[in-house]
Amino acid sequence: FKPINDTYGHEAGDLILMKVSSRLSDFVGRRGIITRLGGDEFCILLKDTDKETAKGMISDIQEIIAEPVEYEGVKEGLQITASIGLASYPEDTDKPEKLVSIADKAMYKNKDIDR
Repeated sequence: FKPINDTYGHEAGDLILMKVSSRLSDFVGRRGIITRLGGDEFCILLKDTDKETAKGMISDIQEIIAEPVEYEGVKEGLQITASIGLASYPEDTDKPEKLVSIADKAMYKNKDIDR
């Protein structure tokens, strides 16, 4: 995400944030909610979804995020990728306030694997 801002400016970065959040919202629909934690970090909260089902959604979410975003003067569009961390209540913790921390650690572990 940072290279988009550095190369094309914050207007391009803002456009990507809006497009990605809209795409994710369409994908999640009534199954849950999406919130932006800050910067380029999003949290998807799914209701009545077991961990295996959520794991199965990860590749779909990554594809949605990676879809190019049309931007003036960029023939192939702007594109980003995503590292995703997953945490499940109550499987991973029975404390809802710890879910984001667990998901964050899983995301950094996946980010290291993706490199």
